[in-house]
Amino acid sequence: MHKDGNIKTVIIMAHQGAGDLLMMMPMLKALNAELSANDSLFIVVKGRFEASIASQLAWQCKMRTVIIGDGGIKRAVLMLRFVVRRMFSRVDFFIAPLLYNRIPNVAFVLSLRPKISVARPIGLLGNIVTNPVAWHTEQPEHQVQFYNRCLVETGLTAKVDFDVTIDTSAKIAEEADRLLDANAKGKLLVAFGPGATPRQMKKCWPAKYFAELARLVMSEYPTAKIVLFGAPQDEYLFEIIRVGSDIGSDKFLTVSGQSFALGLSVMKKCACMVSGTTGLGHMAAAANIPIIVPCVPTNPDESGPYSDKAWIISADLVCSPCYRDDFVMCNEFECMTLIAPAAVFAQLKRAISGDRPVQRDKKRVTTRAIGYKRF
Repeated sequence: MHKDGNIKTVIIMAHQGAGDLLMMMPMLKALNAELSANDSLFIVVKGRFEASIASQLAWQCKMRTVIIGDGGIKRAVLMLRFVVRRMFSRVDFFIAPLLYNRIPNVAFVLSLRPKISVARPIGLLGNIVTNPVAWHTEQPEHQVQFYNRCLVETGLTAKVDFDVTIDTSAKIAEEADRLLDANAKGKLLVAFGPGATPRQMKKCWPAKYFAELARLVMSEYPTAKIVLFGAPQDEYLFEIIRVGSDIGSDKFLTVSGQSFALGLSVMKKCACMVSGTTGLGHMAAAANIPIIVPCVPTNPDESGPYSDKAWIISADLVCSPCYRDDFVMCNEFECMTLIAPAAVFAQLKRAISGDRPVQRDKKRVTTRAIGYKRF
């Protein structure tokens, strides 16, 4: 129970993609430690998969939450429940670590001016009705650290949590075992995460490079299995890898369209993951397995997988990191194509052997990245 003994109603705007939500997990766990049984926590998410992530955290932390935004009739029922609850209690805290300008203004009208924590100053009106939390510019700061600071600056808690790992139930683990067919059990499993949402595909290493990497893996570990993780719309990438690798479709296992908990449980059984700074990379951090990150083109020190098992591989171009919505200045994605499969494979072998990555010198995003844009 809070010091003042009053019931609190807290809304977390976690309406971004899976990766951003996974990076919010430590913040949500720290928040949950401060809430009493009578407090109300609402987590607003982007879609069904993000709702399954939030549900998994609620299960792990035994959180009393209402998750809004997973679509269909369920979303309508939850929204109705939210409206009904609003008739009896005002919103005390509205935390939007990543925002668009319209969110605080809507919150101000609907929530009778709650304590609002947002990502940055957003103009005169926004600064009047919100408590902006500026992104650190003088030293490197990962989004996980920033999200914790957003929570601390609301005054809800002085505690922080930097553990991004997520557990799964014994029942889900058994289901994962069944998903792994007899040929995969007991074998070395190497996870590939080649895809992302359409808007985030610029962060993805080329599928043809994954195909070459698959050949290298099989040449060194002939009995291994390659597990392809992604969404159903990533099937075209999976096919490029299967066909381009020319190692036989029996060497691949596809985990696509599963729940977050089941996918996470299967991922925990893999020796390592190869993925960009996408939701699948953050999912590997939650699974606590080594991650080989061909880092293209964003800054891994700010938004990469938050793990001491992350092997960051970068071409270190003068125009990198870059947050442009397109690449009109590039003839090709050099930040991606200059990272050769052989370089990734060298780090993959070290990760499988149990080596730990060397600590990198962290760097800040600067305006030299043409067309720099924060979010």
